[in-house]
Amino acid sequence: MISVLFVDDEPNLIAGLKRAFQSRRNRWSMRFASSGAEALEMLHAHPADVVVSDMEMPRMKGSELLAKVKHAYPDTILIVLSGCCDRSTALRAVNPGHLHLSKPCNIIELETAIERTYRLRNFLIGSQGRHASQSNGSNTVSPIHPKLVGMLRDPDAAADEIADAIAQHGELTKQLLSLINAAFDDATWSAKSPRQIINLLGLDLVRNIILDVAQQAHRSNSLGTA
Repeated sequence: MISVLFVDDEPNLIAGLKRAFQSRRNRWSMRFASSGAEALEMLHAHPADVVVSDMEMPRMKGSELLAKVKHAYPDTILIVLSGCCDRSTALRAVNPGHLHLSKPCNIIELETAIERTYRLRNFLIGSQGRHASQSNGSNTVSPIHPKLVGMLRDPDAAADEIADAIAQHGELTKQLLSLINAAFDDATWSAKSPRQIINLLGLDLVRNIILDVAQQAHRSNSLGTA
């Protein structure tokens, strides 16, 4: 079961989310917080797999909340809901690795983002995910070129530019395709290129995955040289 924490100071939006996701209670464990402080208290009592937070809230902004959550719970999936600024502005305020959805958000889009990201993250941090990220079966994860990491962290980088940059890194492309197709081995589609992965999963989700792999590579290689 996926543990999801929704954070928003608008009572009507929280009520709407409760109604919209009522049918998901058989596979989601959902909690709702009206402020960043309340959300942190809930997470302290019981961490969540996914945190979905509004950007503009009084006292504690969504960006501040997500930074605190990322520090305390690095494996938690973070999704930004923003209604008062465009995507580039929102990504400048938070880690570009977070997923970003605009408000008002389509419920199906939000559900898909939660389900797919959870499945990919769970696979990524699992033993199979670690194996899929290996370059040649060794214990060292292939490094990701710093220039590509910089592009991924640039909120103004276009999807086509990122897809082309990934395609230039053959080993990364191979690892990414292996990861995605293994995680969705029962799906009706199979990705064959970075551009197709982005088209199918969305730029933010792909960005999130690769930045996670980059962090994993850094940790793995640091241990290997210790």
